[in-house]
Amino acid sequence: MTDAISLSKLSKLQRHNVGNMKDMISELPEGVLLYILSFLPTKDAVRTTILAKTWRYLWTHLSVFDFEVFCHQHGSKPKQKSENRLLNQVDNLLQRSNRVERLCIKVRGTIDAQKATSLLSNTLLHKVPDLKLSIEYINDMFVLPNSFSASQSLNNLYLEFDFNLNIGDDICFPSLKTLYLSHICFANEKSAQRLLSGCPVLQELTLFRCSLLNVKQINVAMSALRKLTIEGLGLGYPFHNCTIKFDVGNLLSLSYTINPAINFFLVNPTSIVDASIHLRHLYQQNEQLHIQSVIELLSRLSSVKTLSLSNYILQCLNYAKDTLHLLPSFDNLMHLDVFLDYFRTTNEALASILCKTPKLEVLHINKGSSLFFDEGWTSNSLPCCLKSSLKLCFISNFHGNEDEIRSVQFLLENATVLEYINIFCSEYLSLNLEELADVRNQLQHLGLGRRCIIKLQ
Repeated sequence: MTDAISLSKLSKLQRHNVGNMKDMISELPEGVLLYILSFLPTKDAVRTTILAKTWRYLWTHLSVFDFEVFCHQHGSKPKQKSENRLLNQVDNLLQRSNRVERLCIKVRGTIDAQKATSLLSNTLLHKVPDLKLSIEYINDMFVLPNSFSASQSLNNLYLEFDFNLNIGDDICFPSLKTLYLSHICFANEKSAQRLLSGCPVLQELTLFRCSLLNVKQINVAMSALRKLTIEGLGLGYPFHNCTIKFDVGNLLSLSYTINPAINFFLVNPTSIVDASIHLRHLYQQNEQLHIQSVIELLSRLSSVKTLSLSNYILQCLNYAKDTLHLLPSFDNLMHLDVFLDYFRTTNEALASILCKTPKLEVLHINKGSSLFFDEGWTSNSLPCCLKSSLKLCFISNFHGNEDEIRSVQFLLENATVLEYINIFCSEYLSLNLEELADVRNQLQHLGLGRRCIIKLQ
């Protein structure tokens, strides 16, 4: 009997506690509920509308949204209704909420240009400061809506469109600080010029795999720009020459992948502190174009403090041995990051660059295979940075072969102020424990009695 009463009371107590917990959650302050919802993906936050009436519109009070819509141009009516419902849901959200801070909309599949324009116009009318719009395909030329010119609140804009983009006369982004353009094909030269010129306070610009098929020249002054990233600009086929000229008197950081068919000019680049220069491919038939592009660009970057060069850049410089004297002295360079390939040639180019870096303190070598650091140098031809300034050296993808061990020995013997050599093992060496132990012993032996510390990781 006692047990039965206890079980009965326990059952009531459990039901009471569950009920209280439900009431407790529902009665939490809105700010707490929104904080909880903010950790959920948008699609899961929307699903909470079925929990109770008080939750029905709660998700619309969030500040960050990420929608993904799958559109099928020739899909069934139910599918098209579902797609339209999702797009309408975004519109309803913008109508209800006045606190949207960041909105991301990804449209996978085909959407007609009118819907895309409506979607973009609504986001701007509701003063969304941070907008990311990614549309896989539009079945017509897309014209950026004129409501853009009235967007005083837009601070960050990410556009990913795989179609022709036409820019009207009055487009302006008076408050835009970050612009990321991905896979955009400018409909004409004026569209590219208008968009880039219409951002008077832009601080960060990224052009990722955009097409300049319809563009012969871009000439813009961007005095507020601090960071510029250009990667994979395409010209279509047949190739034609294109000129890009940016006046960037206050630019601090540059990342550029060279296309030899594009004449890329930086006006007033002396403020650049950090530069990363890449070359996607090196074709022998275009060798002279590559060499000219690399030499001209590096010649404008003599004031940088940090420089990263890809293996194709070093190969290109090696082909231009007779013109390496045209490179400037990098008198301010303190950190050099280089990618060496599987050939000795890139090491020769590296040697030439080191001779032009009198204040270098940090050298990071990302290597493909063997490192040949001691070939062709005499005590009189050693770069002065080895004798006076180099303090830290990183070597990545270290295999531990004889040439690499000898290169470490060369650094220990000739880099007189070197304090640390940090070596990161290749995957092969890491998996061969016996060989790894042997390499570690060799490095420890080399370091005996020296002030430089060798770390093998």
